[in-house]
Amino acid sequence: MSASARSLRRILLSAAPWLLLCATLAVALPAPAADDTEEVPLETDIVSATIYGHQAQIVRRGEVELQPGSVRLVCGDLPEKFIETSLNVEGTGMSGARIVGIDLRRTETSGVESPRFKELVEELEQLDAKLKPLRIRRTALKRRKDLAWSISQFSSDLGQEQLTEGDFAPSYWDGVLSFFETENVTTDDRLDELEDEMSDLEGRRSWIGSELRSMQVGEGPGKEVVVDCEIESGGSLTVELSYLVPDASWYPEYTVRYIERDDEVELTYAARIVQATGEDWKGVAALLSTATPHVGAAPPELLPLYVGGTTGTIRGRVTDAATGRSLPYANVSVRGTASGAVTNTDGVYIISEVTAGSYTLQASYMGYKTSRKSRVRVSVGRVERVDFALQQETLMADEVKVRAISTVAEAVATQPGVVLVDGELHVRGGRASEVKDYVEPPAILHVGAELLGSEFAANLVIPKPIDLETGAEPRRSLVVRERIPGNFVLQAVPRLSEHVFVKGTLTNPLAIPLLPGAAEVYVETVPEGSSTKVSNFVGKDRIKAVASGEEFEMYLGVDQNVKVEHILKKKETISKAKSKTTKVRYTYLISVENFRRGTTELRIADRVPVSTMREVKIDKLEFVPEPSEQTDEGLLTWKLQMEHGEKREISIEYVVEYPSHMSPVSLGLEE
Repeated sequence: MSASARSLRRILLSAAPWLLLCATLAVALPAPAADDTEEVPLETDIVSATIYGHQAQIVRRGEVELQPGSVRLVCGDLPEKFIETSLNVEGTGMSGARIVGIDLRRTETSGVESPRFKELVEELEQLDAKLKPLRIRRTALKRRKDLAWSISQFSSDLGQEQLTEGDFAPSYWDGVLSFFETENVTTDDRLDELEDEMSDLEGRRSWIGSELRSMQVGEGPGKEVVVDCEIESGGSLTVELSYLVPDASWYPEYTVRYIERDDEVELTYAARIVQATGEDWKGVAALLSTATPHVGAAPPELLPLYVGGTTGTIRGRVTDAATGRSLPYANVSVRGTASGAVTNTDGVYIISEVTAGSYTLQASYMGYKTSRKSRVRVSVGRVERVDFALQQETLMADEVKVRAISTVAEAVATQPGVVLVDGELHVRGGRASEVKDYVEPPAILHVGAELLGSEFAANLVIPKPIDLETGAEPRRSLVVRERIPGNFVLQAVPRLSEHVFVKGTLTNPLAIPLLPGAAEVYVETVPEGSSTKVSNFVGKDRIKAVASGEEFEMYLGVDQNVKVEHILKKKETISKAKSKTTKVRYTYLISVENFRRGTTELRIADRVPVSTMREVKIDKLEFVPEPSEQTDEGLLTWKLQMEHGEKREISIEYVVEYPSHMSPVSLGLEE
């Protein structure tokens, strides 16, 4: 035996007693205990929701009876898309209980097997069934319109031949023209109605499609909240879980009533609440907040600017203009290039490697109007932020009725506008078809929201718990109704419209801001010899963001107690015969008559031509009376104070000289 082998033998023999002792202990000692913590299911209900512009903070509450020892509470009630980092857990009602750990556990779930998924699929099939005949009808109407156009072209050629041959019959062609006019108007009206109906259905179809896609994306692992507790003595433990979830929002709607007799405005502030969080709200205490958690708690970080490279980045967010909700899978493209992107589930898109320059961006989404933003400047190495708020093509109702009810009358959100039809200007009413009279019954008390203001945000506590299923139509709740005094003036543009419009300068008296939202405008009057109030619906507007105590302006429709008229009193050619230039003197007359009670402040706007051509001269301007304001662009304003029954006239005269080969129509002087 070698020396090394003898040494190893001596070491093993000396260690044998210790090895035998360890082996004995290994057999005698029990194996390590498995985790025997008791798992107890925790069932919760939503008790409150604080709703922001694009998300909501949800509070769930559950109660469970526990015995002493280590307990693991397991709750699977939270929606799949809640923000994990926002989760907070609190327990109350039991002394000697401690929460020692909070974790999330993955579970296998399938969104497409849920009853909600099947309901949406069924509704999608019903919408497709409704849309199919509407699309066929739309195609038929467009073909009918094209056919009418072809016939009109043929008729035009036939009429030219008859004129040439002297066989033209005016009475016959008057009937032909009447036919084409009726055909075009009728077909256009039918197409407009059809497009409105289809737009509403396609908007709903688009939303359902995005919901189904999000459910399919969410298939696979779900989430359970696991709360480890140490319980010293048994009893009842109440557990609250709070978390943030996207796809919940609220937006304001306003009803503005101008009370002519008192020269005041009654402002009704309401809120539309919408949610597609994936969980139903039943008997939930709702609080609306004007805070903006999506902005962040700190200002953005200013990064260094490095010179070099040739490209930049465009990023932004696409939302619903009315609700502020994200629009997932919307298309955003850089026009004229191959660059573009599709928004993610939060409505965010990023377009990288865009060559520096100026571009037009376009955002589109099924059921929404395509939006474009021009002059988007992309700089080298920088990120340009471009957000889109897309408008739905909402189905408009034929009538709007004013009723005294326990909540505010339903309002339809549209953009404000000025419409020019047949040379006449219409602003928020004015046309006979847009002004309706309603006798208002006695009012019923409205109970609004409790206002909780702070230096950071305003919170509105809805007085009654709400029920709102995920994906359901928005719910409307009253916030506040308030009388607002203001300064009211009348404005008129007689050259373009015979109507006089009321403009109010108001101050927000509320302790909360007015957020941007749609406003429905009424005028309340008391006819002569009557004590009954009559409300006239005059149109729709939008209120911009107005801070508490800040002034803002609104147009409040047409005042029919002031009459204005604009006429061409005289047109006189004063140039000499065979002259190379033509001189024409124009004299216009504006007449104003006031039938309002008391003193009325009225502003009249008109214009005189301004030449941008060397060959055309405008001179000998005369105004009686002189305008209160005159700009270099030829815009004129008269500020008049008029008493009841007073009549005023404004005379405008000027001479235009232009080359004889030109015409006043081509120069825009006459229609």
